[in-house]
Amino acid sequence: MEMTDYMQDEYIIQRIKVYNCGCKKEKPRQVFKRSSPDDPEKLPVTCVLLKHAQKGYVLFDTGPSKMPLNRFQKFFGGNRLSSDSPSLTEQLEKDGVDPAKIQYIIISHLHPENTGGLIQFDKYFLISTEENLSRIRESKYKKLTHMRQFRSTTLLPSTNTLLNKYFGESYDVFRDDSIWMAGLNGHTKSMLGMYLKEHKLFFVSDAFLLRRQLDEISPLKYFYQRKQWSYPAYLSILRRLRKFHEEHPEIRILPASDIPEDLIIAL
Repeated sequence: MEMTDYMQDEYIIQRIKVYNCGCKKEKPRQVFKRSSPDDPEKLPVTCVLLKHAQKGYVLFDTGPSKMPLNRFQKFFGGNRLSSDSPSLTEQLEKDGVDPAKIQYIIISHLHPENTGGLIQFDKYFLISTEENLSRIRESKYKKLTHMRQFRSTTLLPSTNTLLNKYFGESYDVFRDDSIWMAGLNGHTKSMLGMYLKEHKLFFVSDAFLLRRQLDEISPLKYFYQRKQWSYPAYLSILRRLRKFHEEHPEIRILPASDIPEDLIIAL
């Protein structure tokens, strides 16, 4: 397949690439009460690499890490990840990106498929909500993830009229209108989605699983409802994302497990 290249020098966010870092062990037919023949066979675990014109490389989530994966899974209450892809650093190096040049890592929420890969990086700024960062600083969590040296940056609330209308809180990461975060609490208590205003892309991490959920009611099986921090909050966020999708169809909403292939972009 020929990849689309999002190399846009006139933009602040000049390049974007989505990396496949493994897959969840659950399959769509095990998650939804009504599956669709168009559902993927597996649910990928992904992270997003950005190139910012001034800040350099920025990661949104890190994928899992093979080394701490088993203990990490137990800590979060289940064996639910399969890390059968090359490590993120291997994929970055293949693309000519030096992992040591990753200066900023934004974490959407504290699940192993989002933070396990932190072990692969060193001397970066870790960006998330104060609640997430406080937990990451705990010695138990740091030992669990084998995290190396990092500095943390707490997101401060900003005002994005569009995001605040639907989600109540938003954060301008670099105060330059390039990367916005929105609170999407439901799947976890302190969860973030990433909105790239210039490119009209909204990466919503695990706020929901498949894009078809924006267009139809797809109830989850009971065991997967129990995996949500708050299932009512999960449904509330999904309703708000549906309304956002209906009123702003020009913005592509992208859950981590269902990103279209044309957005897996070659650097």
